[in-house]
Amino acid sequence: MVEDFLAQGIAAVKAGNKQEARRLLDTAIRAAPNDVRAWGWFYNVCENDDERLRCVREILRIEPNNDNAKQKYDELVGLSFKQPVVAPQIAQIATTVQQPSQSTEGTDAIGVIMIITLILLGIF
Repeated sequence: MVEDFLAQGIAAVKAGNKQEARRLLDTAIRAAPNDVRAWGWFYNVCENDDERLRCVREILRIEPNNDNAKQKYDELVGLSFKQPVVAPQIAQIATTVQQPSQSTEGTDAIGVIMIITLILLGIF
């Protein structure tokens, strides 16, 4: 049954009948949500990048090492799927983070404000 919908969907894609292909492939996906082929063919008839991204994510859920899906993911999100954070990037990020001030000015005022707030709330 799934094979029939998939085969008919593929034929519709090849014939350029996008709406019929979407209907058939959607039916195949609903019947077999873990069928990578159905998700891959559905990718070809998606109407926007959000749909394409969903297809790619589903393929990667089923086959995490699918290189073609990783490449498509990279293209869609504009990031590198495989790119690890390396030491120079960490160092660059770390230098942009400012260290907290060591000044104690205002600390007493904050404490007084907190005590007054707690008194007003009836907690202190």
